[in-house]
Amino acid sequence: QKSDEGDNLRLMVTGTDPDGSSSVASAATAAIQAAPPVNNGLPSVSGLTGQGQTLSAQTGTWTPDIAGYTYAWQRGDSSNGYTTISGATSATYTPTAADVGETVRVIVTATNPDGSVSATSAPTSTIVGPPQNTTAPAAPTGTLQNTFTLSAGAGTWNQQNLNYSYQWVRCAASATAITGACAQLGTGSSYVVASADVGFTLGYTVTASGTGGSTTANGALSAVIT
Repeated sequence: QKSDEGDNLRLMVTGTDPDGSSSVASAATAAIQAAPPVNNGLPSVSGLTGQGQTLSAQTGTWTPDIAGYTYAWQRGDSSNGYTTISGATSATYTPTAADVGETVRVIVTATNPDGSVSATSAPTSTIVGPPQNTTAPAAPTGTLQNTFTLSAGAGTWNQQNLNYSYQWVRCAASATAITGACAQLGTGSSYVVASADVGFTLGYTVTASGTGGSTTANGALSAVIT
């Protein structure tokens, strides 16, 4: 225990029989040394590296017994260094827009009665934000007549491995772009023209979803359905 630090210890053994007791002492130990925490395996960070996702800190491995841990999350990179993120002191952290384009790491501090020692995790991969549309989706392709099938395209985006969802809309013949005045129709990457669409234009929105969130882009409108 901590009160023994700096002292020598020895063991007293007392033997007792019907005729009395006798004690003998062992040789003294060397001076008792403090035993602050020792890190045997670095902390690590798990989770998807996207804005709005939750990252979790694993403490790593330590000896001897640890009374508790504290956490400090940092953002940055190896070239420009890291800065501590204000208020990010729990075992989990949710990246914000300020983290996009940076990596994140965590400093874990282990404490026992003899002191505190810190160890730093490896950085995460670069934090990504919501995808950005770089080329707007085109107008629906196919024959613009009742009962024919029209197809949607995703356009182009600044990230790979995205998931796309589509919302078809019917707009006025005079409409030049999708607005809140357009009526929502079906979903999916294709749409079968209905008789109710004749005399209107058709279009769709594309929602691209990735690790860093989701973004919706409007496609161009078709010519008037005949």
